[in-house]
Amino acid sequence: NPYPQTDFNSVNFVSNTTGYICGALGTMLKTTDAGNSFQPQVTGISNSLNSLFFTTELNGFACGDKAQIIYTSNGGINWSIKAQGLSSSSLRSITFINSITGYSCGSKGLLVKTTNSGMNWSLLPQLTNLDLNSICFINENKGFICADSGKIFVTSNGGINWTAKNAGESHQNVECVEFVDSLKGFIGMSSLLSGSNTNLYKTTDGGATWQNVYLTIVVISFTDIKFTNNLTGYV
Repeated sequence: NPYPQTDFNSVNFVSNTTGYICGALGTMLKTTDAGNSFQPQVTGISNSLNSLFFTTELNGFACGDKAQIIYTSNGGINWSIKAQGLSSSSLRSITFINSITGYSCGSKGLLVKTTNSGMNWSLLPQLTNLDLNSICFINENKGFICADSGKIFVTSNGGINWTAKNAGESHQNVECVEFVDSLKGFIGMSSLLSGSNTNLYKTTDGGATWQNVYLTIVVISFTDIKFTNNLTGYV
C-alpha cells in the first residue's frame, strides 16, 4: 500500500489487469498488474469516495460525501468534479444502465440521475427518508435500490417509477445486491441485533419475493456481494 493507511470503500476492475480502489480522504488507487501493486492517483478532493463505476476502460465515475461525483476520461490520469452541492448528504453507490443514463443514491433518501453520460446530474424526488445504500440494474429497465429497515426499492421502467418492498426485517439494513441472471439474485444485510445468521437472502423470481439463506456461521454484516458466474459468488 503506497498510500497512507486509510479506509477503502469500493473496488472496480475494468479488465483482468486494470482496476481501481477508492476510499476516505479522496483516496484513489489504480492497478495495472491484476492487483499485485497499486499506485495512488490525484483526485483533488478530500471528501470520502464511497463507490466506483466505469462505463468503459477509460471513462469512470466515483461518488462520495457531500454529494460529490468525480469523473475521469483517461483512465484516472485526471479527475474532475461533475456534481457537488446537490445535497449535504453522502452518495454511497453509483451505476449506469447504459452509456448515457446513470444513477447514484445515498443517505437520507438521496437519489440523483444523469441523462448525458455523467456530465450533469440532477436531484430526483425523494423516495424515502431512509438511507439508500446500494443501487444496481440487471438490464436497462429493471433496477434495485437497497435501503435501511429491510426495504428494497424496485423499478421496471428504467427508474421512472420505484416501488418499495419488504426484503427483510425492520432491524436489518439492506446493504448490497447482486443478480446472476434476470431471476436469481442475492441481497446482503447488516443487522442491528447481534448473533444473526439470517443476513443473506435469495430471490428466484426477479425480486418479487426473498427467502433467507440460512448460514452455519454468524455474520452480523454483509457489505458487498459479487458473483463471477452462475455458481460462484463471494460476500
